[in-house]
Amino acid sequence: MAFSASINTWHWLLLVSTMIYMLLFTCTSVTCNINGEGETDDNFPDPGHVFNKALECLNDKYIYSSCDEEHRLTQNGELNVPPEYADEYCNGACLTETYLVLDCIDDVIKYFVFYNKATLRDIRETIKCGCSYGPKRGDFNVEEHIRADEGVANNSMINPFYYALLLIIIVGWHRLF
Repeated sequence: MAFSASINTWHWLLLVSTMIYMLLFTCTSVTCNINGEGETDDNFPDPGHVFNKALECLNDKYIYSSCDEEHRLTQNGELNVPPEYADEYCNGACLTETYLVLDCIDDVIKYFVFYNKATLRDIRETIKCGCSYGPKRGDFNVEEHIRADEGVANNSMINPFYYALLLIIIVGWHRLF
């Protein structure tokens, strides 16, 4: 009781604002089910529909018009470009059309993930390396870039809850001592 009586109004305000921060950034209407209507409502489109719309970019005849089907980006997130075809791919319509497909998918879903767990960034990095003039030229293996990106993705974002918890501990520790 003596501890709570010694905390002034500003500390309570800080504590309440921290709790609100935690709720806002760790809880969404879908995951916390605030609306009580299940997984989706009018404000959130059906995820399956959005995913299928993104995949339609891969089959759009206006985007992929010149590139041979065997060298196109697939739904699995694979680039079937043999090393001996790198010059033709990197200097021709396939490269341009593949970037147009990636832009189309990005316009539909910012953080799209292919069936092989490749992101749009993984595909772009694979193309960049495969078309470079270094030792990786002609290497269009997307899986190498997925594995390289996993370590960065796991460490790049810390849940806001931990920041709020750290703030509470620091304020509480300061008040105790």
